[in-house]
Amino acid sequence: MFRLVRSLRSFFTMTEHDVRSAMALTQVLVKDLAFRLSIESAIAALFLWIGEFQLTAIWLLMVIPSEFAEVILSRAMNKADVVTKRHLFAQFAISIFGGAAWAVTGAYLWWTGNIVYMSVGVLMMVGVTMHVSLKYAEWMKGAIIAAFSPVAALLFMACVPPNITHSLPERLLIVLGVFGLIYYMAIMAGANYSRQSKLKKALEAASQASEAKSIFLATMSHEIRTPMNGVLGMAELLERSRLDEAQKEMVHIIRASGDTLIGVIDDILDLSKIEAGHHALEPHVFSLNEMMSTIAATSEMSARDRNLTFLCNYDLDANLHLYGDALRLRQVIGNLISNAIKFTDEGLVSLSVEARPIENTEDIGLVIRVRDTGLGISEAEQARIFEPFVQGDGSMARRHGGTGLGLPIVQHFARLMGGSLTLDSTPGKGSEFTFTCTLPLAEAPEEAPSVILPLERPGISLARHDRPRVLVAEDHYPNRRVIELMLKNCDIDLSFAENGQQAVDACARTRFDMVLMDIQMPGLSGVEALHQIRSQERQLGQAPVPIVALTANAMKHQVAEYEQAGFSSHLSKPIMVEELMRTIQAYTPVDTMAFRDEQVQVHTVHYNS
Repeated sequence: MFRLVRSLRSFFTMTEHDVRSAMALTQVLVKDLAFRLSIESAIAALFLWIGEFQLTAIWLLMVIPSEFAEVILSRAMNKADVVTKRHLFAQFAISIFGGAAWAVTGAYLWWTGNIVYMSVGVLMMVGVTMHVSLKYAEWMKGAIIAAFSPVAALLFMACVPPNITHSLPERLLIVLGVFGLIYYMAIMAGANYSRQSKLKKALEAASQASEAKSIFLATMSHEIRTPMNGVLGMAELLERSRLDEAQKEMVHIIRASGDTLIGVIDDILDLSKIEAGHHALEPHVFSLNEMMSTIAATSEMSARDRNLTFLCNYDLDANLHLYGDALRLRQVIGNLISNAIKFTDEGLVSLSVEARPIENTEDIGLVIRVRDTGLGISEAEQARIFEPFVQGDGSMARRHGGTGLGLPIVQHFARLMGGSLTLDSTPGKGSEFTFTCTLPLAEAPEEAPSVILPLERPGISLARHDRPRVLVAEDHYPNRRVIELMLKNCDIDLSFAENGQQAVDACARTRFDMVLMDIQMPGLSGVEALHQIRSQERQLGQAPVPIVALTANAMKHQVAEYEQAGFSSHLSKPIMVEELMRTIQAYTPVDTMAFRDEQVQVHTVHYNS
């Protein structure tokens, strides 16, 4: 007895799984409401047709309220901040009452003794039991409760003789048949539940694997970008020094190789986000003419380095502005041109752009073609050229390098923009990629008036001619040294902290004009240090100092998280001198941040624990 009580108590103890399952169930049942009402109305019409007026009234009085009670419960659960036991027990009650309508009707039809009515009654019980086993497949508790009424009706059919004359063996056959029906439907429901459970576990495992892969790639990106900041930063500084031609060539190769490695990392991250379905467009107004001018200028230089002719054919209205994701559109075109230049040994690469107004709309149809006189691509290779990590044949990959990720990424962005990417290629003659998409016309944005930064800001006590004070919180010594050398010709007071706690202590002692804050540091992370600095400022009634996230975590969702956390902006590693200068100029109160011919002493302070 006590064991039975404990089992019942355990059964009716609701878990988070029960809540999720009940929410999913109500959504499915509401979605199928129209279909069920049509079936139930047809049954009521047939009952009327055969003269069963009382049965019709009972049927409608039980079925219709239970169906609309499901809708009311679904809305209540969606509006509730927390789904409680009351909601789940209400679902139990509705399931029992709705199943009872079918069970009572089926049992009555069975009891009439009319062979047709008896058959219909059995079919109704089988149908409602099948409905329970399928719709409640992910929620075993709900399935048991919902199956109570139809199973009880089947047991009634087995135990209560119909209003016909039959022998004992015939009666036993009926009983055996009903129990067999219940048994096999229970087996089917259990198998369906087991299959759904295995599928759910497989989906959870796949989701965890995808999350683990994303974390791994983000970590690898950070770990590679951090030392690459030292490599590329020092290479850029070295390139700005007095070098002979041979030395300039060596530095150029170092920078180009580093940029290639960063490009490979970005491609892998892009592919990971594509596979996870995390990519989304960020449309805004942009000038197509300006974009194409920039692409043409950079592409011409790349082609010239390989002794290729670059032709560009576009005649666009200077005032033509479109609404779309300019960054992804630039990535699509740039990738196609980069591939064309890479796989063309001699001859030319051409870019043509057409912008055609679409009749009766305010949209523009873009047709962008990139043609080359390279080796071309065979039909067999064309069939798989858009697959990740595929790069024609093996000899092509060995000769030209690359990961084979560019075209799959381009094709994904083309589809994401509602466009298409096609290939026409002849081995030995070259290839032509055609990208088409449709973008809405947009008004040219008004030019923002130039803003002159004030020499003093509220909460910052600076004399008119004082140097701006900048704190750099960075645990990696080579990166600190790179920043120090990048800013050596700037008239600033530069301070360094080696971890988050040192940055918090430094801000408590000194009012800085801005802080460059690394994210991943020992002890306090950059985000934790940011929160403590803001708390200090609120307690002292000080204006918030601009704090810029300085990190190798460059994935878009990470940048968004930093902005949401309260960082003023974001500066990605590897750091380029121009980007660093622009960032400091945006937040410092004096405009003396330009490079000078003569070296100006940097006042550097290192905060140590």
